Amino acid sequence: MKLSLSHYHVSCPDKMALARWYQTKLGFQIVANVEDLGEKDGPVFISADGGNSGIAIFTAKASAQVGTKCIPAFEASPESFLQFYENQRHETSNLVVYDHLISFSIYIVDPVGTKIEILCSQYKTMAPLLEKAGITAKRMNPSHDPSYQKM
Repeated sequence: MKLSLSHYHVSCPDKMALARWYQTKLGFQIVANVEDLGEKDGPVFISADGGNSGIAIFTAKASAQVGTKCIPAFEASPESFLQFYENQRHETSNLVVYDHLISFSIYIVDPVGTKIEILCSQYKTMAPLLEKAGITAKRMNPSHDPSYQKM
């Protein structure tokens, strides 16, 4: 069986504000707003790949938990990964590129506390590009790296 990510759910106080954050920071587009179709309390669907995968953002009820416990990982080409790093390093003083020995990752947190991974799985292509750009990647074992737990 071959499966791929369709979408994951996030709850937040204002679904449109969170959708705009994903549009601005990660280049997502709104592909559907279920409430516009008549579904009361429906989500807004956003995607960065034309709707093949994405996020369903719901407005949380007062008693509902916001964010998500999972860590969605979004694949980036080596060029997009470097561009994302350059864009984020001006806003985030503690931005780290992690070396997982098979891929490189950058972790950020959205406004409702969901940790997001930007991943480049083209390891052999990415490693020399990082070196050329003067970016040192930190080898990471999540169970032994206290900074990973704090993200």
